[in-house]
Amino acid sequence: MALPTVPTAVLSAVAPHEMGKASGINYMAQRLGGVFAIAISTAVFSANGNLGTPASVTSGFKPALAACAGLALAATLSAMAIPSRRAAVTRTVRMTAETRVNSPT
Repeated sequence: MALPTVPTAVLSAVAPHEMGKASGINYMAQRLGGVFAIAISTAVFSANGNLGTPASVTSGFKPALAACAGLALAATLSAMAIPSRRAAVTRTVRMTAETRVNSPT
């Protein structure tokens, strides 16, 4: 559900000339995040359970699911830190104006 909105949020947070880099970094981060989550949940499952009996599957699945929920929370918090395009443009304009004022001519 979030996949269509993530590129929109990323691309709206950068200047138009940086959209290619931002798109590539976003794609790489999505793939790396998925692989990282699978590796972490597999390690947590293996440390707490196994596939031998239904009870051992449940004893491994619960902590693995909690680890995935923690990763989702971390992703949510990091997504909230992305500035809006308006804030990025305002910051760029302000920095450009300060450079003009402070530069010796």
